[in-house]
Amino acid sequence: MKKTHGRKAARTLHRLHRLHRLHRLHRLHRLHRAQLHMIRVCAEKGTGLPAARAAQDITALRADLATTTS
Repeated sequence: MKKTHGRKAARTLHRLHRLHRLHRLHRLHRLHRAQLHMIRVCAEKGTGLPAARAAQDITALRADLATTTS
């Protein structure tokens, strides 16, 4: 593959970095919403199956965020 230099390559690299940041922010937003959902579920229904499902969702989102960050 031919290496590119100059303004076009810099613009492409900038777009890729921006896209990566947006994906990371989206994942953080999903994690935050899941955490708020778990708080709401525990407040309304106490600990039980819905709270356990919410905790599983949070664990999965944290793992997804960790894999994309590293």
